[in-house]
Amino acid sequence: MSEIRHRQTGAVLLSDSSKSLSQADLRGRNLFGAALPGVDLRGADLRGTDLCDANLEKGRFDGAYLANATLNVADLSGGTLDRVDASFARILATRLHAASLRAANLERASLIWADLSSADLRDSRCEKADLTGANLVSANAAGIDLNQANLRDLRAAGASLRGATLAGASLMGADLSGADLSGADLGRALFHGTTLTGTNLAGALISHTVFAWCPTLAHAVGLDLVNFNGPVAIDAATLHACRGRLPKAWQEAAKA
Repeated sequence: MSEIRHRQTGAVLLSDSSKSLSQADLRGRNLFGAALPGVDLRGADLRGTDLCDANLEKGRFDGAYLANATLNVADLSGGTLDRVDASFARILATRLHAASLRAANLERASLIWADLSSADLRDSRCEKADLTGANLVSANAAGIDLNQANLRDLRAAGASLRGATLAGASLMGADLSGADLSGADLGRALFHGTTLTGTNLAGALISHTVFAWCPTLAHAVGLDLVNFNGPVAIDAATLHACRGRLPKAWQEAAKA
């Protein structure tokens, strides 16, 4: 029998006759504060389930269904969530340090203040997701789809976003110091007050991209290797701060 208890009170939250929770149907269950470190929930149906404040450290969620689930302030550090469907999920201030979310579906999910530092997000889908204030420091997010995502105040120093899609994304106040955006699609993206010191933009696609109040733009690397597929908008403050240090192609694209 599988038994789930509250991590502080010890109260029984759920009793299940099965020996394993893998593939379990736990839709809509109230598992607030559950103590489930190292749990095996691979392929489980957790749609609409409340897992707020739960201890799920190093849990296994590969292929699980977490659409519309709530995991606010839960601890999933070191967990494996490869190929999970967490679309529309609420994952606020959740600890996902060093977790694996390869090919995860996080479309329209709310990941405000989530700790994804050193996480593996390769090829995950985060279209229109909200990552305001999220921590992606040193994360591997190569190939991630952040189309129209809210990345305001994102912390992504040293992160890998190689080949990522950031089309239409808002990066207001984001810190991309030393991040790798080589080959990324930056079409229609908004960089406002974004820190770009040491950011690798080699091979990035620029089209109708906006850079406003970005005095560190000239400190990015690979500026002479970007691909312009349309005009770029650079405000007067950024141009003044970067005067004489932007490649000619940037100046010409800004006039287009």
